[in-house]
Amino acid sequence: MRKMIRKTLALLLTVALLLPTAFASFAFAADAALPIVCVCGEGEIYATKEDGTRYLPKAEYADEVVASAVPELIPVFAKAVATNNYTEWSEKALEAIAPIYEPIQPRPDGSLPENTGINWSWSPAAVTPADPRFNFYEYWWDFRLSPLEVADDLRAYLQCVTERTGQEKVVLESRCAGTAVAAAYLEKYGTDLIAKTIFVCNSLHGFDFSDLCLSGNVTVPGKALYRYLEEFDLLGGLDANISTLIMSMLKAMNKNASADEILSLFLKIYDKIGPTFIGPYLREFYGICPGYVATVDEHFDDYLDYVFPTEELKAEYASVIAKATDYHENVQNHVDDLLRRIDGEGTPVYFIAVYGEQQYPVSPRSEYVGDQLQCVALQSFDATTAKMTETLPESYLAAQREKEDFNFISPDKQIDASTCMFPYQTWFLKNLRHAFDGLDLMSLIDAIAHTDNAAIDTLAGFPQYLNAREDHSAVEPAREVNDNDIDWAALEPQADEKTEFVAGGVAFFARIIAFFSRLVKTVKQWFGIA
Repeated sequence: MRKMIRKTLALLLTVALLLPTAFASFAFAADAALPIVCVCGEGEIYATKEDGTRYLPKAEYADEVVASAVPELIPVFAKAVATNNYTEWSEKALEAIAPIYEPIQPRPDGSLPENTGINWSWSPAAVTPADPRFNFYEYWWDFRLSPLEVADDLRAYLQCVTERTGQEKVVLESRCAGTAVAAAYLEKYGTDLIAKTIFVCNSLHGFDFSDLCLSGNVTVPGKALYRYLEEFDLLGGLDANISTLIMSMLKAMNKNASADEILSLFLKIYDKIGPTFIGPYLREFYGICPGYVATVDEHFDDYLDYVFPTEELKAEYASVIAKATDYHENVQNHVDDLLRRIDGEGTPVYFIAVYGEQQYPVSPRSEYVGDQLQCVALQSFDATTAKMTETLPESYLAAQREKEDFNFISPDKQIDASTCMFPYQTWFLKNLRHAFDGLDLMSLIDAIAHTDNAAIDTLAGFPQYLNAREDHSAVEPAREVNDNDIDWAALEPQADEKTEFVAGGVAFFARIIAFFSRLVKTVKQWFGIA
């Protein structure tokens, strides 16, 4: 008996020693989870110096420009306001800014300067998981290129991942501006390598801030501006007295409802410098990067006329415009139909929306729940949402609860997911800033990726509404009030008698100026004066 056991053990040992290489790839393919390939957001653009050192031009030159140029430009700007002529200031400001972007600036024909790019590249021999715990791979891309151009390289990367893992398909996850690349890939190559796709904080219908800034349609809601400055302490670097004065003024102006009127005067200046400064500034970099322009949607035609206002400029930048237009017309304009089609054909489409932060205050939608960069309505493909400091009306909530079989209302009563494109395949994660890389977000992505027929009512431990813990270690079911919720009531504009008096005076003069501005405009119209 003992001899038979020894022979059996010897046989097993021989098999173990002789056959591991023959079965290694088979064993990995059988046991490994489906790989997740994340198309990340925009990568920083590096340039290379003569000595081979890589550096970030925007970071290296920006502080120098602010330190040297701003003090010189302030009196020039004051003169421009007084004379209503911003040409001199615009020329000097553009001259100061040019060195920031020159090393990495795309050429008018769409080509890129040599020795520039993101600080990431891949080769078949070096494709390994960024996080082996989740079989998670990252794909970074250069947003100076069109998403449709990048899709070709992404195709090669996905093929490499499937070959190395022994899997036939991957889960295609994408975040932020990377969602445009994922959509371009799906449009161009279909789903033969894709098991399911997950869009996180997507830009498929643009970002408000870039859509409006690149098209000259910026508006600034007073309360959103105040909350943004307060939450992120953006005035903290100023002299304490100046910072206190500005915030007190904003508090008081918001309280007596004059902030929007006063801000409208500043927006008039913004409109004035559009042709001489903002448009030319955008042609220095952001407005000529097709990947960045892919985050413009609703105001795409305005973007073309704002950044390229003359036929000469449109001809000079024809290649850039063609690439941006190709994505806008052939992907973005019918992305809803694309996603419905691939989901209906058996490749599930999932969304993760993030909220709990004040958005950039450049749009009326910045008053509504979002993640600092993007509103929930766009992230989720049409969830109904409340303003940051409010809840949905009780009458609306009652009607929805009666109408729906499933309760799609968030515990904090700020979101109704029943109006989403895919209500059962859309999750909402509160108190997580835009596409944060933490275990909280990753645990949700992993659960969706590796659960068959994942849905909000079947994914154990992950209901539709979740809250990210403050240390980002995990997610938990969201409650009506979570421990790490921002106290928006504390950020609501308040003021004492002194600041109200000062703000009242400012508001009075703002209304006087606005009145005479309208009067002059009306008189000019009457007499046909340009």
